[in-house]
Amino acid sequence: MLDWWTKLPRAAGDRLALCLWTVPLLLLTAGTPSLMAHDEGYYATQARWIWEQGDWITVSWWGQPLYDRTIGCQWLMALSYGLWGVTEWGARFPSLVAALVAVLLTYEIGCFGASRAIARLGSALLMLMVLWVQYARLATQDMLLVAVELLGIWALIQGLRASPRWGVLAGSCLGLGFLVKGFMIALYPLALAPFLWHHRRRWHYGWLGLGGVLGALPVVAWLGLSVGTYGALPLTQLFGKLLYLQETATYDRGWFYYLWNIPANGAPWVLLSFFGAWLVARTPTMDRALLWVGYPLVFLVLLSGFRTRTPYYALQMLPFLALLAAVALEHAPWHRFWRWGALGLGGLLVLAAVIVPWVAPSPEVLFYLPLAVVLGGGWLVCLGRGMGMGRLLGPPWLAIALSGCLGLWDDYSRDFRQQWQRAPIPQAPLNLVLPSQELSGDAHKTWVLLSFYAPQLGRAVPTVPPPQPLTYVWLPPDREVPPGWRPLARIGAWQLVEGVALTQNADEVPGLVKE
Repeated sequence: MLDWWTKLPRAAGDRLALCLWTVPLLLLTAGTPSLMAHDEGYYATQARWIWEQGDWITVSWWGQPLYDRTIGCQWLMALSYGLWGVTEWGARFPSLVAALVAVLLTYEIGCFGASRAIARLGSALLMLMVLWVQYARLATQDMLLVAVELLGIWALIQGLRASPRWGVLAGSCLGLGFLVKGFMIALYPLALAPFLWHHRRRWHYGWLGLGGVLGALPVVAWLGLSVGTYGALPLTQLFGKLLYLQETATYDRGWFYYLWNIPANGAPWVLLSFFGAWLVARTPTMDRALLWVGYPLVFLVLLSGFRTRTPYYALQMLPFLALLAAVALEHAPWHRFWRWGALGLGGLLVLAAVIVPWVAPSPEVLFYLPLAVVLGGGWLVCLGRGMGMGRLLGPPWLAIALSGCLGLWDDYSRDFRQQWQRAPIPQAPLNLVLPSQELSGDAHKTWVLLSFYAPQLGRAVPTVPPPQPLTYVWLPPDREVPPGWRPLARIGAWQLVEGVALTQNADEVPGLVKE
């Protein structure tokens, strides 16, 4: 029955197996999605304005140009809306595709200087890292950036192995990366510097330069049209955001932040990568050492030196850490050690599943107990008689699949979703009164989500307009309901009000709150 599989070339079979491994973890869901306000809802709403208004140049927020980020991510989401509609799935689809592409590119890069078994195992481990799975299913820039960077590295390898013409693709990835994530792409060539310098005599710089020019064309065109429309504002805001992120202490968690955050978000596999890096560094193959070890190490230093430190910046290192973890797992003399380590973790998880409900019986904690049982129990049962890689990777795969079915990776704004489903939201343009002061916290998150989920977006106004029948306006927390309007719904601290007939007296309108 499976003869056709055995007839496939080995590389094709590996790629197909990785797709079958990856896609279910990307698609399994509880069917109750809601966007994370920051940053999912923000990008998704900006993409909605691009799609509905046909303005493919402006990065906007309620009619105002806001160039604090680039536009590549929003372009892809807007195109996705053309396929799937303005939905959570439409917003997240580009990241899902980018995650699958990144897994396959990790396999291709892994085949450079290593066996197919290590490449296959390393790319499979990516989908078992919590941080990776989370951002693979988020409508943000981050997974798109990783896919672009891996594409550039793969093209560089192809340029060394096959034809220098691949340099065109490698060079163009710089411009594409800038469109996706702005100045963050600058860290990518810096982290590649040891590898690039090692092969400095083998690069065909003409092809790389041509690729750099081609990749810069869409950037120059977008910025040129934006500057032609808004003057120096786009450049001022782009550079201003970079300076703000470098100077602000809001996200400054200390230079050592990534030293504990990356292992925590990629445990237990990232912990193995340290041993894998040691094994790779001991080999005489400089190519693999400079790329697999040098790239993430330089990236770590660069990220640690930037004052804004967030977990998702580390996504760019995870493909190489996964490959290094695969090197460690394939190291035969240590198989028994990895087996006992997995058995020990499995026992601790099962023990925690028994004890924790008695110590902290909160719903938030109990929600994760099935995952602990599946993962811990799976390792105890599957590894009881041997080390096989399928037995080692199967339980965490099932745990992540179960977490998707429980809605762990989809429903980030559950309270908002439930309020929205109960509210009598009209299928009409919903205008919005701009807040008179800067919002933060839940009030700002609600604003972002209201903007995405509105059936029809109206316009933003500085003050409450004169009441008109069948006119609807969202009022921010700092505004009272004025005469001529009646409350229709409340989501968080925001109120949706409806205009009433001008001939009606305020005292005769049910539910009207007078000043």
